[in-house]
Amino acid sequence: VNECELNNGRGPCQDRCSNTIGGYICSCEGLPSTILSTDNHTCQPAIGHCQDNNNAGCSHTCLSTGGRIFCLCPDGFVLKDDWKTCQ
Repeated sequence: VNECELNNGRGPCQDRCSNTIGGYICSCEGLPSTILSTDNHTCQPAIGHCQDNNNAGCSHTCLSTGGRIFCLCPDGFVLKDDWKTCQ
């Protein structure tokens, strides 16, 4: 089943939906200055810089650039499917 086929390719996501084996992942790549909400479906405003928004939910390093926020991991760690947690 491809959950992303519904809603004009957005599936249950507010913005982007990426089909995965056994599920899907939402992202907010198409909505500048937003980050994925804790419900993992909707997008919320990215408030200025990472430090203004509890590290934007990133478990380690948060990078705010070009109106977008990215979570980064230290050497030896990889970003999990939630795009926030390093393992």
